[in-house]
Amino acid sequence: MVYIGYIDQYRPKVFQVVSSTNWDQWIQESTDNLVSNDQWRKITDFDSTDNYFIDDQGRRLLNFSSNDYLGMSQNPKVIQAGIDATLRWGTGTCASRLINGGRSIHKDLEAELADWKKTESALLFSSGMSANIGILSSLGTKDVCIYSDELNHASIIDGCRLSKAEVKVYAHKDIEDLSLLWDDSKRGIVVTDAVFSMDGDSAPIEELVEFCSQKEAILILDEAHMVFDELVGKISSYNYLLQMGTLSKTVGSVGGFVAGKKNLLDLITNKARSLIFSTAPTPSSMAAALEAIKIIQSEKGDELKQRLSSYIDIFSPPNHCPIIPIIFKSSTASLQASQFLKQNGYFIPAIRPPSVTEDTSRIRITLSAAHKEQDVRTLKSLVDQLSTI
Repeated sequence: MVYIGYIDQYRPKVFQVVSSTNWDQWIQESTDNLVSNDQWRKITDFDSTDNYFIDDQGRRLLNFSSNDYLGMSQNPKVIQAGIDATLRWGTGTCASRLINGGRSIHKDLEAELADWKKTESALLFSSGMSANIGILSSLGTKDVCIYSDELNHASIIDGCRLSKAEVKVYAHKDIEDLSLLWDDSKRGIVVTDAVFSMDGDSAPIEELVEFCSQKEAILILDEAHMVFDELVGKISSYNYLLQMGTLSKTVGSVGGFVAGKKNLLDLITNKARSLIFSTAPTPSSMAAALEAIKIIQSEKGDELKQRLSSYIDIFSPPNHCPIIPIIFKSSTASLQASQFLKQNGYFIPAIRPPSVTEDTSRIRITLSAAHKEQDVRTLKSLVDQLSTI
């Protein structure tokens, strides 16, 4: 499998190539292409409180599209931690951490992240996307081959593109295919989502650790959508494991990080352009994340995970994950399903190309411990009706 196939997998074949030399004509034709294929999007601003938001018609809808899996973004202790940090350090850091943007809260959070992930060290980035780009572009030199799961997140794809490494794409979760593609003449990096954001299925993590240990390869796990972390501690002893994650989903704040061996993270600190040339994350978001992680590791966190787990059981998906995709054969069908749910008081937008391929357009339900059980059960009954609309 070649790299160009990886780039093209999300490019809709029905699109016409727009090559006008006139900018106005090009803009109009490009817009018309997206509209005619039901792929035009617009940004909507929500006045959101708890799990609700007010849409543009003033209707109060239940939000089942957020990645706030444990409800941390609205936790009073998490909010107060952000307020206290703002009062102490101000609203921004105003420089990169390698100049004068670092504050003690950054180091405190990195120490907590390393403890959480059972690693030697952790390193903060401004977002999960900048973390993946920084890690892969730093380590992916010309004498390296990166092996990437075909359904990896866009941030991994872009990190591969920005590296100087050869890139090979293996079939989804297929270690046999990965083995067939392997090139022993180059240092290897295997990169995969731990939980795939569009499908909710999990990578074969323990098998990948075993495979990479045999090949002495770096394994990068993107744990952005991981909520249930039963493998923490079992896999982090592998010397060449990097656990990348976000602070914007389960943690309910904003930012990204990577956890692993200190010497490897120190090297990334000195090579990752997305860290070196980015202003440090705000003290308020770091303090909020620190408080959220402490809650997640407490008995309260266990209670929230158990509640979320019970909601997942209502849907009985093939994967025990709060991401539940309902797949349709076209963008149009997914839009119709989304509209049906909206009419019944639920906000779950359609997911269309380029996020997924045209024939796997979907609605993507995301469950949260902050939801109410009756609302989850009502949604399940509505989903059961989608085949009839």
